[in-house]
Amino acid sequence: MNMGFHQPFQISNAIIDIDNFSNYKIQKILAELSELNCKFLQFRIFKQIKPKELLSILDFLEKIKSNTIGVEILLNYNNSYTHTVIEDVFNKYKRLNILAFYSSDTESAKKISYSQYYLFKKDILKSQKGCGIIQNKFSINIKTFTEGQNCNSCLNKKISIDTNGNIKNCPSMPQSFGNIKDTTLEEALNHKDFKKYWNITKDLIDVCKDCEFRHVCTDCRAYIEKPNDIYSKPLKCGYNPYTNEWSEWSTNPLKQKAIEYYGMQELVKKDNEV
Repeated sequence: MNMGFHQPFQISNAIIDIDNFSNYKIQKILAELSELNCKFLQFRIFKQIKPKELLSILDFLEKIKSNTIGVEILLNYNNSYTHTVIEDVFNKYKRLNILAFYSSDTESAKKISYSQYYLFKKDILKSQKGCGIIQNKFSINIKTFTEGQNCNSCLNKKISIDTNGNIKNCPSMPQSFGNIKDTTLEEALNHKDFKKYWNITKDLIDVCKDCEFRHVCTDCRAYIEKPNDIYSKPLKCGYNPYTNEWSEWSTNPLKQKAIEYYGMQELVKKDNEV
């Protein structure tokens, strides 16, 4: 079997974060991502958003004939999203794959078609600090397996816009490569440091390199156990490959300094109280 991995476009996936203070033009971002042949988009919407505003985003993707083939949207639930409204959205926008509603009273999921479904979660979608959790729910397929051996399983060919419009590898990472208001995505992509994480495979990461799941697992370089070591194990991973045991990462005493460094004390405390 050929273990090589290649994608014939500059960017394969993107994250766009939106909150109450975001004042950049989403349309500009979507148009530039289409020019870069970006195939998958994830929106993380931290503010309350009504169906009409959500539809305007999806309408623009159709209007510009975007090359995007898959869209995932994470947002906090409100009662304007009835099952009928949600299913109408999926029926109108076939490239919409997932709608994940947070802050729900119940937890459930419903499949619309082979590639479309929506779900309700009790967790609150708070901020970008909630990402990076490594779970034992692996995506096992040839693409994941081959990409994981050659590239970073999270950041490879990814570009992101944080809530302030800053262009980054991931919204949770500190380094910015300009702001979308005065910098194009292609200009950011051509920055000498933009791709420095793309080839950090699990075989190069401390502890991960000894893990049996390393080629089917996601990664996180935004939150790591040793913040000054780019090859450090993901902070939010509770698996120990030397004992084959999973544990709660946030209560591990060896991770508390890093939790404090990233300012996650309150976030972790609230999660543990649930």
